[in-house]
Amino acid sequence: MPRGRTGPRPVFHVDDPVAVGRRIRQLRQQHGLSLRQIAGPGCSPGYLSRVERGQRVPSVSVMADLAEKLGVTLEDLGGRDIRTRIPETRLLDIELAARMGDETAPDQVRRALEDADRIGDRRAESRLLEALAHIAAEARRDSDAARLCEEAIRAAPSPATSRARPALHETLGRAYAGLGRMDRSVEVLRGALDEALAEPTDPGLAVRFGVLLASAYTDAGQPDDAYRTLEAITGVRDVLSDPVSLARLEWAISRAYAEDGEIDLAERYARRVVAALECSEHLQLLGRSHVLLGSILLDRDRHAEADAELRRATELLERSSTPAPELALLDYERSRSALVGGRLDEADELARAGLDRTGTTEPGTAGMLYTLLAKIALARGELEEARRLCHEAAGVLAGTVAAHYLDDVWQTLADVEETAGNLPAALAALRRVTAGRPATRT
Repeated sequence: MPRGRTGPRPVFHVDDPVAVGRRIRQLRQQHGLSLRQIAGPGCSPGYLSRVERGQRVPSVSVMADLAEKLGVTLEDLGGRDIRTRIPETRLLDIELAARMGDETAPDQVRRALEDADRIGDRRAESRLLEALAHIAAEARRDSDAARLCEEAIRAAPSPATSRARPALHETLGRAYAGLGRMDRSVEVLRGALDEALAEPTDPGLAVRFGVLLASAYTDAGQPDDAYRTLEAITGVRDVLSDPVSLARLEWAISRAYAEDGEIDLAERYARRVVAALECSEHLQLLGRSHVLLGSILLDRDRHAEADAELRRATELLERSSTPAPELALLDYERSRSALVGGRLDEADELARAGLDRTGTTEPGTAGMLYTLLAKIALARGELEEARRLCHEAAGVLAGTVAAHYLDDVWQTLADVEETAGNLPAALAALRRVTAGRPATRT
């Protein structure tokens, strides 16, 4: 409530001091404020600390001042009447159902959205839209996920910052990346990282968004930006006690080095991540680390070691409800390995399984798989099919990923045309190579 308001304060009663104290503390931390910064007349930092623990009930005037400083209404800070707000317990149950993949979650969300619209609860509307976005993202409906995230941000009654709602911004950044809109993904994640690094710095969020941003830069073929991002968040690693956050950081470093052709460094960091996670319960991250290490070893022509890493990755990822796009990347690497080993039928089967998993999303992964299928067709002497698959890959990848992924397509097409004896066409394909370095994929 603005301080300049005239007239009597509204009647206000706190039914649950613990809940109010928890709400004050949560909002204060979301805004990165200290107790001293929101203290004021009649509310010292020590008194406010007791309020946050539910040991004191502040006066209406103090609550109004706190609400103004925290950017919410007095009613929101104290808990609105149930008739004008979706109950928090109902929202939490719905959000949990969405996160756990409950089949009834979409219907629960839609019914609650109707109720929120009827009573004008914009806070609930925003959170419910985010829940729908999560459901869409898990189903790899990236276009729907991005749209719903944007709607959730617009519907929020107070700024839906990345500090306040990190999962919302992460889903939005990932959805745009899945659509191949790397410029928009980078924009979202760059803004989220800047907020995390602003004073007072949130190291956990900085690593979370820095890893995502570095990966987006890597996919966009901007290694220098990826390195700068990783350097920025490496500065906060010393205050992190969470080994998983550090493992995520080193995973991103390894991937950036691998994509940039720095294979020695990539392998070193990948092995550090695997060692750090080997005894943990984070099976998906450990599995992804084995996939990355297997890919690096394939690039180093150490095929037996690569196969061992990919077998371990398969065991882990198939046990841990891994999303389809992650499994598609595993299929790609296993197919690459089978192709190197001359197991063409196995390579073909794995690559097509990966394509089935990508559906209509993940253009980068789909394009890589089409390119791999073209190489398999070339190895079989099926030149027309290999040529068709190269053009299919180019169409999927155009405008969505870094140039070197397309370079691999044109190099493969050049090999096809050379094998067919069509040297002018082979030369024309080579002229389309733009990344300035040889492709690292087999």
